[in-house]
Amino acid sequence: MKTYYISILIFTYNREKKLADTMRALFKQKYPLDHYEIIVSDDGSSDGTSEVVKALQAESPCKLVYVQNLHRGVAATINSGAKKSSGDVLILLGDDVITSPTFLEEYNRAYNKYPDIAGVAGYTCPLSTTIFARHEWFMTQYYLKFNFEERVMKKGEAVSNPISVKRNIFFEIGGISEKIKYARGDDSEVIEKLYEKGYAMVSIPTKTIHMQDYNLRGFIKSAENRGTEGRRYLLGNNYKFPRLRFAVKFTLMPLLFFKYWYDFAKFGRILSIDMVAMRTVFNAVSSLYAVFG
Repeated sequence: MKTYYISILIFTYNREKKLADTMRALFKQKYPLDHYEIIVSDDGSSDGTSEVVKALQAESPCKLVYVQNLHRGVAATINSGAKKSSGDVLILLGDDVITSPTFLEEYNRAYNKYPDIAGVAGYTCPLSTTIFARHEWFMTQYYLKFNFEERVMKKGEAVSNPISVKRNIFFEIGGISEKIKYARGDDSEVIEKLYEKGYAMVSIPTKTIHMQDYNLRGFIKSAENRGTEGRRYLLGNNYKFPRLRFAVKFTLMPLLFFKYWYDFAKFGRILSIDMVAMRTVFNAVSSLYAVFG
């Protein structure tokens, strides 16, 4: 079996504590130390991120590269880090994600099993059990259609994250549009570009743990980012009347509530009303930001 050289690209902004935990988990990988590297691409952090990374460089068992950037947003930060990478494969990893010791082994196995695919994706599970964390887990299951089995994903099918992509293909598709400023549109754009080029993705049952702060403030901020990036996507792809589209979506929120009930019934699932309500509110808030933001 081929041992791919893997570049783990962590994009970060003002999360020194979570970043340190993410990096230390990667230090414990059961993968040849000379076959992976960690690239920390910093979006102009103003906290102690640079000091933390420089201290961890002495602790790292593998190659660790620190890329400091001006504050330009998530896409520019990822693209900048990708240019400094050396791997056959790029894994795009958030700065608040904990990986298991077999994380890289499982991604490498998938690339060997499916040599013609462009990318591999696992899934994240929230560490917290708050209602906001349960909402994220609900949506992960929903987008994957409650199917966590390993499978090749067809065009139009959603995958979770962390996503990975062969490095040469990442540059072939032009990386990520630097109009994307928040970590809500980066993964989606990579996947969409791959599908448009005729490439396939593989979803694998490799779980990572998300350490996000699950609270009302984070919930609203996430919805704001989704709405802002959604409007930007429509504008960038020359869709007509993007604000009107989201205004119509907001008007139809009551129908969306029942759509979730219907979708879950198709999968034979019983859905609690609080999760249906949470997702309906999330879409309503994101639509308002898309219209008025």
